[in-house]
Amino acid sequence: AFADIVRRHQPLRTAIVDHRGTPRAVLRPVPAPWPLPVIPAADRTMTDGIAREIATRPIDLADGLNLRTVLIRQASDHHRLVVVLHHAAADGWSLGVLLHELQVIYDGGTPPPLRRSYAEVMQEQARIRATDLDFWRRTLADLPPASGLTLPGRPETAEGDPVLRRSLDTVTAGRLDALARGLGVTPFIILTAAAQILIGRLSGSRDFALGTPVANRPDADAEALIGFVTNTLVLRAALGRARTVRELLTAIRGDTRDALAHQSLPFDRLVDALGIARTGTDNPLFRVLVAAGAADL
Repeated sequence: AFADIVRRHQPLRTAIVDHRGTPRAVLRPVPAPWPLPVIPAADRTMTDGIAREIATRPIDLADGLNLRTVLIRQASDHHRLVVVLHHAAADGWSLGVLLHELQVIYDGGTPPPLRRSYAEVMQEQARIRATDLDFWRRTLADLPPASGLTLPGRPETAEGDPVLRRSLDTVTAGRLDALARGLGVTPFIILTAAAQILIGRLSGSRDFALGTPVANRPDADAEALIGFVTNTLVLRAALGRARTVRELLTAIRGDTRDALAHQSLPFDRLVDALGIARTGTDNPLFRVLVAAGAADL
């Protein structure tokens, strides 16, 4: 099943090699037989440790096999399958595609043929549309520099990770969904509004931008692919255009809808088009990125 999936999706078997100082993509053949080592484990604690070691083991992009699979056996009828993907070859959306195709093939079925390849989709998305460029130039005109947004301290964990992860319990998630339905928006709009209000109060600024990742798959052909397709959108704060929370939600809903309509412009090309200098450390357009999604695929 894994061999069939890797054969279908080129990013899973694409090597990135050095060619006179420039990275070059080279398509590798599918290994035969597919490497699926079986590792015995005495109990769940040992299984967890083995799985963590497998997941943190680096994947060599020059090798070209960007999918690692290992089966951990606790008993004859108790196994854990560990699947590791390199982020260069897959994004969050790809995980759902992988699991769906694995189930179809494992059950004896055949996924439908891909109508377009990953390379074809990426070539199409690399084209700069004048309407997208004009939209983002108007939307982000006179946006204050991200470096000027002053926040108290850095949200770093004990490991130095600047990412704050928060999971909503079932009751809170249900209340959020109900609130969103009652207001005619999505939970993402409410969470984005909360982030804008919080950052506005902490920084004293009403004009700044937030980043948010999007799947960037506008049609069924792109949705069927495994690969790194995701893009980053810039949402300008609407605090200065709203007097009430309801007005803020309405403004963010409109901003998000418009941004999604122009999501095909790659973020790096947007930065280049705006002529913003890169520092190599901080994001040139925003200091905070908000990502919200389901924990389960």
